[in-house]
Amino acid sequence: MKEYRTDSTLCIQFMYDVNEPEKQQTAILYYPMTHKKYSQAELNVEPNMEIKEYRLVGDTNVNEYYDALYVRLSDLSLVIYGMQKGLYEHRTTAAGGYHQRILVPEKEREEVFPKVTLHFIDGTELSLMYGAALSPVMDHSGHIDSEGHRGADVNIYSVSFGEKFYMNDSMEERRLSIKAEDIENITINGHDFTLEEYTE
Repeated sequence: MKEYRTDSTLCIQFMYDVNEPEKQQTAILYYPMTHKKYSQAELNVEPNMEIKEYRLVGDTNVNEYYDALYVRLSDLSLVIYGMQKGLYEHRTTAAGGYHQRILVPEKEREEVFPKVTLHFIDGTELSLMYGAALSPVMDHSGHIDSEGHRGADVNIYSVSFGEKFYMNDSMEERRLSIKAEDIENITINGHDFTLEEYTE
């Protein structure tokens, strides 16, 4: 962050993704000081903003390989959860680990990637062109955690938002912050969904 830099201070901005913020309270950040020495700091990663979950109301059959069920939403993040239909194979190994194998043929994988658009109450739209997609929903032991995710077993799409920043040296500005309460509906692969907040 060059505008805050001085002769004796270097200011750096970074993003840190936490999959389960309601369960994780601290994290350790390791960072290099010189080529021979590093330091570490304990960060408080307890959530300090509201995170809500909404049932997706509409035709949940958004793809041959997955159904969309619900969304977890905040001003800084969006995660769409669903049920897989032959998307991947997930099994526990005898050694206590796990093995995964994607079942989608190579030639179909680009078509399977979700296309997500947010529609806001002021009529504007935001098509999401980045983020992670189509990964199993697991607990810390590597088991599928459907029970902790309203029956879902796949993370259909997830993205972290932040303030405006510039990408690399290209000076391409990316607007990555939203107001969650201003989202009116979501389109996934051409299927429109209204949002129904869970009360429990």
